[in-house]
Amino acid sequence: MKESRAELEKVSGLLDSALWKNAQALKSKPAEVEDATNLLNATRSAFKHQAVNHASALTLLHARNRTELLDTVSLIFRQGTEIEKCNREVLPLTGPRSR
Repeated sequence: MKESRAELEKVSGLLDSALWKNAQALKSKPAEVEDATNLLNATRSAFKHQAVNHASALTLLHARNRTELLDTVSLIFRQGTEIEKCNREVLPLTGPRSR
């Protein structure tokens, strides 16, 4: 997860640089404009791919956490059911409690 976020931040920085370079390109120099535009397009594509990868990693993490939570809740209910069974078996043997 940390690697995914670090990679996204890295590509984000590269995208910022490419945007800045594209904005600073002299319009009187077509070759410079074309290079800056190509760099921007490539970096933008890389950023989009990394953003999707990061979103996918987040989704998997949340799904795993949700599964672990449901497993824990299920375990608690099973244990509660077992305790209730034991109480039903023991109470008839001991009789009602006096208060």
